[in-house]
Amino acid sequence: MSPLPLLKLGTLVVKQLSKPLANAIKSTVKENPRFAKTVALPAQAFHIMEQRVRMAGFGWKNKVEVKPLNEDAAVNLGAEMVGEFVIFSLAAICVILQVVYSKRSEKRKEEVLNNKLVSLQEQILQLNVEKSEFKQEISNLKESILLLKSVKVELNSN
Repeated sequence: MSPLPLLKLGTLVVKQLSKPLANAIKSTVKENPRFAKTVALPAQAFHIMEQRVRMAGFGWKNKVEVKPLNEDAAVNLGAEMVGEFVIFSLAAICVILQVVYSKRSEKRKEEVLNNKLVSLQEQILQLNVEKSEFKQEISNLKESILLLKSVKVELNSN
């Protein structure tokens, strides 16, 4: 069995397991105060940036003052961001692994084709050498035939 179906099956398993893993990480982040504080700050920054981009999308020219999220909302958003990052990272790793495997497979196929090409070129060279040898042998045989004919003519004339 070729490794490609196993790689695809492994990728599918990783994708299926990434969601429960992300959920477990989210609940750990929410329950642990240290992690909660760590993710709350980037979540606040994301919230502010998201609101400003949204308002700019609505055509607001002025800088918008965005109210920060409360602590629980920031922790929830941060946990969601961590979960999505985990899922995205695992999916990206799977894609990278598939690309690497595909390139290696293509490289192996190319090496096989190159080896066949080199072998065929060597065979052509060998056949050309043999052809030259046969041409020389034919030339020698023609000379021998001509010599024999001339000897026969001399013998017949005597």
